[in-house]
Amino acid sequence: MKIAKQLFFALALITPTLASAQVELTNKVLIIGIDGVRTDALLSASTPNIDSLWRGNAGAYRFDAKTDDVTISGPSWTTMLTGVGSAKHGVKNNNMSGGHFTNYNTNYVSFMDRLEAANPTIQTAAISQWEPTNSIFSNIDYKATGNGASVKNQAVELLSGQNVTVSNPDAIFLHFDDVDGAGHSSGYLSQSAITAVQTIDGYIGEILAAVRSRDTYAEENWLIMLSSDHGGNGSSHGGSTPQEKYVWLIMNGMDVVVGEMENGILTADIAATAMVHLGLDIDPSWDLDGQVRALKDNDAARSASSLYADGASPIPEPSTYGLLAGGIIALAAVIARRRKR
Repeated sequence: MKIAKQLFFALALITPTLASAQVELTNKVLIIGIDGVRTDALLSASTPNIDSLWRGNAGAYRFDAKTDDVTISGPSWTTMLTGVGSAKHGVKNNNMSGGHFTNYNTNYVSFMDRLEAANPTIQTAAISQWEPTNSIFSNIDYKATGNGASVKNQAVELLSGQNVTVSNPDAIFLHFDDVDGAGHSSGYLSQSAITAVQTIDGYIGEILAAVRSRDTYAEENWLIMLSSDHGGNGSSHGGSTPQEKYVWLIMNGMDVVVGEMENGILTADIAATAMVHLGLDIDPSWDLDGQVRALKDNDAARSASSLYADGASPIPEPSTYGLLAGGIIALAAVIARRRKR
């Protein structure tokens, strides 16, 4: 009985050490943008992989997220990826000039450009089905284009460490365009558009599998966000109807507050949320319209595992368990020897 009490008190002394033992996780961000997906088209489609990110309290969601006032791709993607509306970033159409959308005010750079400026060692990548989307990014590590299947395949290679330029990505943006094409051809709520959503859901399933199959996945903290740039009215967009200007936003990750998000969600919130998850404080001089959404540590702007802060998550390293177990065994042996005396 005396030995048991001594072991109990020894464990009580050691337990705080165990609780404070920590292993570092590396925060990562994956943003998947699907062009031209109305909310009702998304919810009408069979999308088990997208559903796995939000249904049943798997993540955070909002199905009336407001996109840019100019509901076409150039302005709306720029709003999502810079965190400011077209009144600030200046893009009002899909025209290109000098490697950027015409009138792009580069004082309002993309979230990945801000990450790169703060930490040049970060690894960033964008793979887009609609090549002009890549023009929103100026100084990131990797850009590529391709059809839908190619975007998916390149994303899987990137996540699997097979990309020679970006071996260990920290922030990724993927763009799929086929739903918008189907919307223009047959209508944004047509069976063709819904089928295109379902095809992309299959791509997303392979991408999620690649994330979870990474050798370092247990040491990573992924924030995954999905959204669209605009909806559609009939077979067009660019107007101000609710079907065009309100879309959807899904967030998934261990730092996400699950359930329906509050009112007033903007697609511009994606840029701010991504930067905060990766530990970059929002500078008021950036004049962002978006804000951080659905992160558990909304105020701190970084978890212990961020790329910009020291610290660790409260998950003990395996070696810590071994050391503690060895210490307990040694302590028990000492107590036993003393009793024999």
